[in-house]
Amino acid sequence: MLIDSNIIIYASKLTYPFLLTYLRENESNLTTSAICQIEVLGYHQLKKVEKLYLENFFKALNVLPINSEIIQKTIELKQKRNIPTPDAIVAATAIVYNIPLLTQNKKDFVKIKSLTVLSIEDLRS
Repeated sequence: MLIDSNIIIYASKLTYPFLLTYLRENESNLTTSAICQIEVLGYHQLKKVEKLYLENFFKALNVLPINSEIIQKTIELKQKRNIPTPDAIVAATAIVYNIPLLTQNKKDFVKIKSLTVLSIEDLRS
């Protein structure tokens, strides 16, 4: 499963108490995109303790690089719909690796037919 930036942020803030437990229990099956790492760690108001926590969080994940296949798929997605580049990269990564995307911005991705999109609520069922 590919986890989006917002899932990582929610887990670090304990917004959804069961989420961090779920992520820890499924750690070996979790990946993220390099763009998510950039978005989360690049936040300009990140405190030192938050940065340290998040850096360790990313060390536990398989961070998938943005390769030429993902770039090509991102271009295709952007040509078909008005989607922000970071979201297009996340979606393209999930499509290229044929893995579901876990995000709380489900509405931003549901129109992409070749993508399986899950939200935190889906984890509870």
